[in-house]
Amino acid sequence: MEHPIASRIESLINALKMNRNTFAKSLNKSFSSIQIIVEGKSKPGYDLLETILLAYPQVNPSWLMKGEGEMFLNEESKHIAPTDYLQNHLQKLEESFQRLNQQIEVKDKQIEYYQRQNERLMDLLGKPSDVIGEAKVMPLWKKVEIRQII
Repeated sequence: MEHPIASRIESLINALKMNRNTFAKSLNKSFSSIQIIVEGKSKPGYDLLETILLAYPQVNPSWLMKGEGEMFLNEESKHIAPTDYLQNHLQKLEESFQRLNQQIEVKDKQIEYYQRQNERLMDLLGKPSDVIGEAKVMPLWKKVEIRQII
């Protein structure tokens, strides 16, 4: 059974020159969630409708909700959406890369710290620090108690 809102969402996807998968991704939704709505198997919830209107502010809310008026608030804004989606996606990717770079910097500092600690421990044990690279492990019965780390 097809719902009128399902056909409006399908019309919106077509007007935006997108497919269902791209449209779903632009809303951070799964393809299947959009698919079942467009096929009329389920009605969209308030959250989805709100997400559509936030992602595509040029869409006329009255048209989307009730089928009243034109699809877009003005004709010029009809083709803005795909570019906005790509720009938003690019911005999110850049933010993700910045966070990853910050995490890498923190990890690099932690590695440097642990390398210095390891070198100090090896000096206290009287072993050359290049033994670290050989990954030799001291048996438990030779456990050394270190009282002070410089």
